Amino acid sequence: MLNLFKNFLIIVLTIINITNAAQYLSDKPDFLKPCNYEDKSFSKCFANNFQVLFKDWKDGVPGLKTVGKLDPIIVKRIKIVQDPSSGIALNAILDNVEIRGASDAIVEEAV
Repeated sequence: MLNLFKNFLIIVLTIINITNAAQYLSDKPDFLKPCNYEDKSFSKCFANNFQVLFKDWKDGVPGLKTVGKLDPIIVKRIKIVQDPSSGIALNAILDNVEIRGASDAIVEEAV
């Protein structure tokens, strides 16, 4: 469940960063490598881009102040709900969560 959340959070943050940074970053950063979705190694390539993104932009996207730091990441609300018909019912709502260490994370897979 935690890995699923981390993957979701990384994807959302990357999309926000890339969408907002497009107007500020006229040239593609050298550390980001193009990934072909049809390639068998897409997941590994995509994961590598996430990993270097959090490492190289941990203090924020150059020239873009609306996103802020990527380490620590402040998440206003996390809601975790599991199907009550399963063996373990899990219900959690977390407010104002601070996630530290994203720049040191090892991204093994991104789908």
